[in-house]
Amino acid sequence: HTRCLSDWSSDVCSSDLVLWAVHSFTLFRFGDTDRFYHLALSKILALNGSFSLESLPQVDDLGWKNYFPDKEFLFHVFTSIGYRIAGENGAEIIVLLIAASGALALFFFSATLLPLWQAFLCAFSIFFTHSFVFRMTLLRPHVVSVPLFLFFLSALACKKSRSAGIFAGLFMLSYHAFYLPLIAIAAAMAFSFLEAEAEQKEIQKSCAYSLAGFFVGILINPYFPANVVMGWVHLQIPFLLNGSLKGVGFGMEAFPLNGPGLLKFFYLPFLILAGILY
Repeated sequence: HTRCLSDWSSDVCSSDLVLWAVHSFTLFRFGDTDRFYHLALSKILALNGSFSLESLPQVDDLGWKNYFPDKEFLFHVFTSIGYRIAGENGAEIIVLLIAASGALALFFFSATLLPLWQAFLCAFSIFFTHSFVFRMTLLRPHVVSVPLFLFFLSALACKKSRSAGIFAGLFMLSYHAFYLPLIAIAAAMAFSFLEAEAEQKEIQKSCAYSLAGFFVGILINPYFPANVVMGWVHLQIPFLLNGSLKGVGFGMEAFPLNGPGLLKFFYLPFLILAGILY
């Protein structure tokens, strides 16, 4: 499916974005097995009138009959709310609305580095990239975590301490990749030592709030400590696929795109960015 999608999408012109997005959302979503898992879990949560589960008896083979380690708590909170309102369509609409907020989040982040008109071009050019639009129309938890992480980066870059802490916490409630905010906080802290003393204190204050929000998000997650354990397990997948599990056909999304692939799928944002820098 991935190979067919790649070959097909390479022939799609960016001007056909809307038609392609509608087509991908109506056709390829039915080949996405994760979609059915997330919808089923949303339905169970909606019927139970809760936002978390202690166990999932329907998946006994993984031991979830005894304990269910949901690593995407906040995502399923949103989808279950949508399901309560309008069933499967409600869950999908909620996810699409959150995905659209990704453009706003990217604009805010770009605006911390560039003039507004340049930030607008950089932020919204990514939404004229068909491979990105396809990923952001899937019913997957990254659709929630991507905007939250971008809002966190924007707040951290703007030295908005409280906002950085809030979004760091929300990100940790939405996704298992605990190492991403830690990398951002460590980088900000390192760069702070290159600034003047007053600026350094502001950056370090934002880092401290971010770190506090990070730990609060981890600890108040109803699935703690499974959220940390699952994050650690997923972090090991790329290393295992290059080692003892080499050749196993799963987890390839954990690897970054190579140079040619990156240019192939994201040539438009790179061209716009090059034009702005020129």
